[in-house]
Amino acid sequence: MMLADRPWLLGAQRSVADAYFTGIARWAEYLQVVDRSDYPNLQRLYSKLAQDPAVIFAHAVEQQRPAVSAGGVAGEVTLAEALSAR
Repeated sequence: MMLADRPWLLGAQRSVADAYFTGIARWAEYLQVVDRSDYPNLQRLYSKLAQDPAVIFAHAVEQQRPAVSAGGVAGEVTLAEALSAR
């Protein structure tokens, strides 16, 4: 009900809460714990976020597909590389 008159979770502007929601909603779908179609406002938000360039970029990186950044990403490292840098 709270989302009925809001474009984003916390109001008029996107926030980190929307980014977090994207991840949680994907896990909920993967684990089949909730059907977003039962919650039209959540489905609307999820669909809108799925079209966001940052979300599209993140999904492409995650799926190891070619990804085009707006310039803020310099590359990626493997888990092994990240752990060896400690």
